[in-house]
Amino acid sequence: MTLLKILTAVLMIIITFGIKPLKRLLKSIFLLFAMSFMFGGLMFAVYIFFDKDILIYSNGIVYFDVDLTFLIICTIISYLVITVISKITDKKAPKSKEKYVTVENAGKTISCTALVDTGNNLREPFSNLPVVMLDKELFNKLFTQEKIRLIPVSTVNGESLIKAFRPTRITIDNFSTDKVYIGESLSPLDEYKMILNINLEGEI
Repeated sequence: MTLLKILTAVLMIIITFGIKPLKRLLKSIFLLFAMSFMFGGLMFAVYIFFDKDILIYSNGIVYFDVDLTFLIICTIISYLVITVISKITDKKAPKSKEKYVTVENAGKTISCTALVDTGNNLREPFSNLPVVMLDKELFNKLFTQEKIRLIPVSTVNGESLIKAFRPTRITIDNFSTDKVYIGESLSPLDEYKMILNINLEGEI
């Protein structure tokens, strides 16, 4: 029965996140079981240190016998705490991470606001040059078929290939270079039309 529950949990993770990449799958399985063990430990602590009559365990399910008023108060407090944490963490990027960018290629020029993203560490595999991600609509205005490259990327949906090209020049604030690749974003970009590569941050 225990083995069946473990296999069911693993199957849930595979259905939700897919089987590739394997590293993400293993991480998701670890987090699921870690959270389950933490919850089990918390429930055991409640059972030991508080009134045992408020907690009932039956068929693998934990039931709480608590007053309705207490439950409503806890729900309101939890909502307020989550709201405050969300407002603190969901802030606009600092101005130092915002950059004004101009890209020139094949006689065409576009300008946009970009975001320096520490999560973007992508490089073009042959030249090892950093890759910045540009909104699909702006990308299509600049690239030419003659200069196109396909670069492998790992996303939450698995492995994929993006189109990329090396521009004539990219200017970030007052810094200009051609030692970079412009990649086509797999999804539309809203507030920031370009995601800059962390490997450029020393230059910008």
